[in-house]
Amino acid sequence: MSWDDIVQLVSEIPGINQTPLVITEFDLIASQLSLSLYDPETEKVNFETNEWLELENLLLTLKMQNTQEVKTSMSSFGVGNTAVVIGSVFGNPAESKGIQSQESSLRLFNVEWDVVSFPLFNGNLPAKQMLVIGIPRNSENKDDAIKVLRYLLSNEVQNYNNGRGLASLRADANSMVEEFGDKSELLSGRSTTSFFTAAPKGSLDTSFEYYGMDLALANISWSDDSMFDLDTSIQRRRDHIVDEIMTYFNKRNRFVEEMRSRFDN
Repeated sequence: MSWDDIVQLVSEIPGINQTPLVITEFDLIASQLSLSLYDPETEKVNFETNEWLELENLLLTLKMQNTQEVKTSMSSFGVGNTAVVIGSVFGNPAESKGIQSQESSLRLFNVEWDVVSFPLFNGNLPAKQMLVIGIPRNSENKDDAIKVLRYLLSNEVQNYNNGRGLASLRADANSMVEEFGDKSELLSGRSTTSFFTAAPKGSLDTSFEYYGMDLALANISWSDDSMFDLDTSIQRRRDHIVDEIMTYFNKRNRFVEEMRSRFDN
């Protein structure tokens, strides 16, 4: 399934009793295009790229097709008020973006649902999650820490987590695909093999590390700019994105300089 298919699907959903579509993590879509907005050398934001224009066009198209969506969230899917939700299993727990956060609601409201693979954008899936574990250089218990890491990455633990819906990053993870989520009340019996679609993955630009960027992209799809013409509306959204990016990188650069100063001293 591609984003073109999603656009067509949304156009065919009446939207009388349900919101046709909710997207919970817009940065995932940006990563499919390996979208890079900020150039650290020039310290400028560039909207004149094919990747940005493709993303902006998709979000504006979905906005026109999906007129009932007004900052709805994953919770609207949990109670059966949304026909299609596009996001991740876990998402950000603090913001209840992942489908896992709706486990009790889906059961309480007896919602019938299943999963499919993330819609492809130019043949790509979202960027692969980067999960990092390490041992501090000045740790006094390096040997014990290594033992803990080896245990966490062991077949025993990885199989346990895989059965509960946390995909393994081990080199032999493909051998666990068929059992993915089979011990999870939320995922057991669902079409979870679709999570492992074989397709190229994009990359996530540094600017999307900041949660405000996800909201800035969401505003293109959500915001009510009926009082403005289209060009003005687009420029307002772009100005918002520039503000978010510059705010993030200013804070980030100050933090880096502070850390360097501490280590130098």
